[in-house]
Amino acid sequence: MPSKDIYFYTHFAPEVRTHLEAGAFRALCKHLNDRSDSVQNIDLMSIAGFGRNCLAKWLVKEARNLCSEDPNDKNAALLNAFGHSQATREVYGCDFFRWKKKYPQKATFEQMQKFQESESIHAVHKEDTMLKSGMTVAMTQEFEQKFKMILEAGAFRSLLEHLADRSDIVQNIDLMNTSGFCRNCLAKVRYDYHLVLPLSYMHASEISGFLNLI
Repeated sequence: MPSKDIYFYTHFAPEVRTHLEAGAFRALCKHLNDRSDSVQNIDLMSIAGFGRNCLAKWLVKEARNLCSEDPNDKNAALLNAFGHSQATREVYGCDFFRWKKKYPQKATFEQMQKFQESESIHAVHKEDTMLKSGMTVAMTQEFEQKFKMILEAGAFRSLLEHLADRSDIVQNIDLMNTSGFCRNCLAKVRYDYHLVLPLSYMHASEISGFLNLI
């Protein structure tokens, strides 16, 4: 986890950080969706150890983390209803199978070989069965108001931790060449694709400390 004494944590209220992290997550999803025909999940996995499906699983993981064990808790029931299929629609912008049909991407022998050789850096989703077990429901207004942004912020932090744990292996230049984004792009935190946190708010060392990646 990033150090809590850096600018991002000492100068921004928790709700502001949530807005910025959630906005950055949506910006990343949009970036990848705009490049669906050129940025393949298998290449992302081979270079960085995560793909679009990992982003969806991190959304569901955050939902499960927020759940209480009280069976009468309405919020817990709502969070438990958020499943992997719903999460993939949030990440891909449509149903996963529709996206896959629109962008058929058969892996080459070389891609499969690189994928297998990079297994050591692949994201590990320990609760994989749980992540796929939630009943998928349409996103209700109540869910969006209460939890959508929180889940996005949590998934974004999971991505940062994933990359931080692989700082000595996953290079920015390889990320840029494969997907068109890197850690420096993630540092340019966005909200709702339009509100950009000016980098003048943060010194270069503070950005680096926030990500604990560069």
